Amino acid sequence: MVSPELFEIVRCPLCRDEGLLQPEGEGLRCLRCGNAYARRPGYLDLLPPAGIAPTSRYVTEQEEMAAVLDYRRVGPPLLAAGVRQRMLRRLLRLQGNERVLDCGCGNGKFALWNRASARLMVGLDPATLFADAALEQVDLVRGDARRLPFASGSFDRAFSIDVLEHLTRPDIQAMLAELWRVLRPGGRLLIYSNTREPSSLQPIVSLWRRLGRLLRRWKKMPEPDAWRKADHVKAIATFAELRALVEEAGFRLLQVRFWNSVITSFVEHVLLPAFLPSPSASGGPAGPARERWRERAGRRGAFYRAAQALTWLMGLDLALFGRLRAGSYFLLLERGAD
Repeated sequence: MVSPELFEIVRCPLCRDEGLLQPEGEGLRCLRCGNAYARRPGYLDLLPPAGIAPTSRYVTEQEEMAAVLDYRRVGPPLLAAGVRQRMLRRLLRLQGNERVLDCGCGNGKFALWNRASARLMVGLDPATLFADAALEQVDLVRGDARRLPFASGSFDRAFSIDVLEHLTRPDIQAMLAELWRVLRPGGRLLIYSNTREPSSLQPIVSLWRRLGRLLRRWKKMPEPDAWRKADHVKAIATFAELRALVEEAGFRLLQVRFWNSVITSFVEHVLLPAFLPSPSASGGPAGPARERWRERAGRRGAFYRAAQALTWLMGLDLALFGRLRAGSYFLLLERGAD
């Protein structure tokens, strides 16, 4: 959807604060540079002109991605996504009367799950693989995180889930600079991503993954998330490097929790493949089995309660090992003053 309040804060991604956008026909035009932008069904298309647009496979191969990714429907927050959602709520503490940005929102599921806790929830992504419910219930913008199409100080809080691992180091620096700009002084940012830094518990995680590969091969199941992780860069090697980058961008580190996925990997790579049917031996992650899983989870019956229990179990990784340094992390930051 596109609400009146969204129009108040959007700007030309090239001109930023000086790039006021004026309605023109079915779209918008920048009063400063004259570039035209489109209003699509359910979202604004404010991606920068060709030549400086992002080159992620989610953009360059969007049709292929759409054919294999199960993005149109959003189920309840369960399993690994449920753990991310619980940590988002716990750390970011959305107030209900604020503007919030989901930077790199994917299909918009986290924006959907948290839309009732914000006055304005905006999801931004360079691809348009938006869920149907997100198009109806969340303010969506097609845009580039390195050139955010919003006025400075527009947002009180922001979050970015599973994005930094797709970016090069210069792109990460540009994204952090832009998030600093569009947050108000004192605004908070939650990032979930991962570095290449191994945990001391990595041998256990690797064991579960090896067992999972053998199990999937035996059941003729596809490799999970092969398409989702196809363009991972993981440009940041260590947490120390990450901390230096965010502080260089003007953020203050408030809290960090590491996700040593000992229990999570056992559930994802061994337990679930052992008891669930193959999602689609020929069609990748999407398929009838995934659809049936979401339908059953959405009924809030015994299947849903079992998935809730597994989500709680996976969350124990953070409770038990959250201070032990690992590659995956939840980072809570605060924007410093100008």
